Amino acid sequence: MGQVRTTFTSFHHLLAEEEQANVAVSANERALAGARAEHEFGTRTLLDVLDTRRELLESQINLRSIQRHLFVARFLLASSMGKTTLADLALDPPRSSTIVGPKLPRNSWSDWADGPQTIPISGTRTVDVPEGGRQ
Repeated sequence: MGQVRTTFTSFHHLLAEEEQANVAVSANERALAGARAEHEFGTRTLLDVLDTRRELLESQINLRSIQRHLFVARFLLASSMGKTTLADLALDPPRSSTIVGPKLPRNSWSDWADGPQTIPISGTRTVDVPEGGRQ
């Protein structure tokens, strides 16, 4: 029972963090739009716009990270409550699969059942070099 409470508490905190991260992303999107508009009028430099873009990217990465942690927390919560059977997760039962490997050569003492293969190379020539070195 204690594990369920702990998992639910962390899940609840992650929901609040996700909401804050969504607010941060939307605020940084508005800030980037404003920085681009100010750059067009000449009141901001390109470096300011790039810094604002970097802040937006960092907030988007933070949001995706929180969403991933939230996804894992959902499964941990379901697992701690004993709700992770195939029926609970609405998954199909695993199918028996046969793994087909590569065809092995039969009645051969080596892997070269078809014999060695040669690849013709065109355009090569040899050049004699004098004994004294370069000319």
